[in-house]
Amino acid sequence: MSSEFGEKYTHRYLMMHRFLYAFFIFFILLLVISGVNRSVFNILYFILLGLASILVDEYIFRKNLAISSKIYEIKAFIQLALFSCGFFKRTDCLLLYVIVFSVQMLLYFEYIVFNDIFYETQLMNKRLTGMIPIMIGLIAYNWGNFSTEWIIMFFVAAVTLFAIMLIISDYYAKSLLEYNYKYTSLYFTTEKLEEDKNELLEYQHKVKTVNNELNLQRVNLAKLNTELENSANEMHALIDVMKEISSTFDIKNSMGVLVSTVFDVKNVDVVSFYIDKGIFKNKEAAICTKSAGDEDVEFFENIMTDMYDILKDAGMLQPVVLAGPSVMRHEYFESKPYTDVVIFPAYENEDIYGVLLCASKKVNFFYNGYAFYESALIDFSSVLKSTKLYLQMEDMANIDSLTGLNNRLNFNKTFPVICKEAVNSNQPLSVAMIDVDHFKDVNDTYGHLAGDKILREVGAILLEYAKKYKGIAVRYGGEEFLMILPGKREEESYKALTEVHDKIMNNAIDHSGKIIRINTSIGLSIYPDTCDDINKIVDSADETMYYSKNHGRGMLLVAGKEIEYASKYLNLRGEA
Repeated sequence: MSSEFGEKYTHRYLMMHRFLYAFFIFFILLLVISGVNRSVFNILYFILLGLASILVDEYIFRKNLAISSKIYEIKAFIQLALFSCGFFKRTDCLLLYVIVFSVQMLLYFEYIVFNDIFYETQLMNKRLTGMIPIMIGLIAYNWGNFSTEWIIMFFVAAVTLFAIMLIISDYYAKSLLEYNYKYTSLYFTTEKLEEDKNELLEYQHKVKTVNNELNLQRVNLAKLNTELENSANEMHALIDVMKEISSTFDIKNSMGVLVSTVFDVKNVDVVSFYIDKGIFKNKEAAICTKSAGDEDVEFFENIMTDMYDILKDAGMLQPVVLAGPSVMRHEYFESKPYTDVVIFPAYENEDIYGVLLCASKKVNFFYNGYAFYESALIDFSSVLKSTKLYLQMEDMANIDSLTGLNNRLNFNKTFPVICKEAVNSNQPLSVAMIDVDHFKDVNDTYGHLAGDKILREVGAILLEYAKKYKGIAVRYGGEEFLMILPGKREEESYKALTEVHDKIMNNAIDHSGKIIRINTSIGLSIYPDTCDDINKIVDSADETMYYSKNHGRGMLLVAGKEIEYASKYLNLRGEA
């Protein structure tokens, strides 16, 4: 069999074998389910043989070993023998034998026709050798039923079966040989046509070359006009970027605008922008990436920290080429198709805060220079500086400078929104009013510096547990604080406030060598459990906190259950 013909039909044989063995295993299982065959050995043997045949065929066909007749002949003969061996374990299931025999017939035909030479003698030898394991299987299946009548019937059946196989395989092999011959003739005819086509293409190429030389002046002029037009478009794009990112104080949105503009205007395959943490109140590094195919987005975002470190360590304010016509590829890009890769520093007052990476699969992509990319980063740095000032002013307006918590002004703006969300979503809302006990005495005894130290310590504890329980901590005024816990009912919020109360009480402030103990009175109110009007929940928490202060201080009480919760503290203190 010719290699061209074999390669053409190898895939078809593989698909046919997959269906064959799948149906084979299916019918075996069907015989088991229906109770027709109860031989455990036969069932396991033929199922495992079917699975093994699938794996072997996958390997042989995928490696194109079926085209090599010797390997496939050996494989087919071994399979014929193995399928027959399964009947040495006695079974009376005729359907099982018919199914196995059908598989053997297909293997028998392939054993004969997968050849490179179709001589009559060779075909006869293969027919005879292929029949041997099939006959062995037939004998093994009927073993124990031998009689004179059976021998005569078996002999007649074997001769008839062999004659049928002989006729079919002879016709099939000769048809395959004729088709193979026609296919090979057509292949060589196609090769000749391909040669003529190549000659015609070569002539056509020569004509094009002449035309290109005649039009060289026109092309150069058009190229110059294109470059001028691109420069104008880039200038307009930079102006549009400046307008867009100047209209917002959202740095991440501005990063997206910058990346998209560079990607669209310059037709870069990948653009990735990285800003280090802490630049614009960002606790984590910010990354924005856009890729033509999106397949390498994760790869570039994973390496951007290293790209930033390369520039930061070098302290360079100039672009660094990591891959280019005259520069070997950096190790990160050795297995990637990007031929040109450049990183640009983003800096403010010569302090590098980020890096812009541009990568292209086109050779000499940056032959026009880096002016556009550097200008875009300069514009972004100007906007970043303005945004940082705005964020600082916003902090000054919304954050208490002493404790770092949300101040009363910020609370007044955000709390109505929190209440509305709780009502609309039918979720609980817990609010705790916290007051530092005997704070005036501390100020009078140790001075305001000690008082400020206590307030900072309480604020730090409240901020810690607000983050832990996904809540909000507020300095409400003076020595009063609020803890807001959205979505928390009495049990959860009481547990959280107990931890806060215990940690504050167990803390001690060292002021000029003097140890100052702190305690708090806390009133907790929960909507809708203890306060059905959400607009009065702060007042409810405040009243509960004052109940604590008026009945011994240092207690965490729940609105509506003040006496019940207060009695626990008073019993512990021996004051009940």
